[in-house]
Amino acid sequence: MHPALDDISVSEILFALADPLRLRIFADLLDADGPMGCSPYLQFGGRTVAKSTLSKQFTILREAGLIRSERKGPGLLSVTRWSELEERYGALIRAAIEAFRAETARRDMAAMRFGKGLRADTTAAA
Repeated sequence: MHPALDDISVSEILFALADPLRLRIFADLLDADGPMGCSPYLQFGGRTVAKSTLSKQFTILREAGLIRSERKGPGLLSVTRWSELEERYGALIRAAIEAFRAETARRDMAAMRFGKGLRADTTAAA
C-alpha cells in the first residue's frame, strides 16, 4: 500500500504531481495541521468531483509514495511523507508546488482582470 522509501522514484513523483488536483491535494496536505480526508475536494476548479475520482487521485499519490493514508471509520485520512521525502526529493517537490502556486496566482489575477473588464463593459453599455 505504501512503498518503501527506496522504491519511490522521480518518475512516479512527477506523474503523481502532474495532475492539478493531485498537486493541490499534496500541497494542501503539506500545509495542513493534521490528517485530511477527500471531502474538501468534492468541488475543484468550479466543478463537482466524484468520490471515486478522488479515491483514485489519493491512491495515485499514495502509490507514488507521497502520502500515507489510514482508515478512520468509513473513510481514509491522509498525511504527507514529507519527513521521509524531504532530503531526497524535497527540491523537486518544492519546485513543483511553487510553480503550481505561481501559475494558479497568475490564472486568478487574469480571471479577476477579465471579470472587472467584463463588468466595466456591461456597465458602459447600459
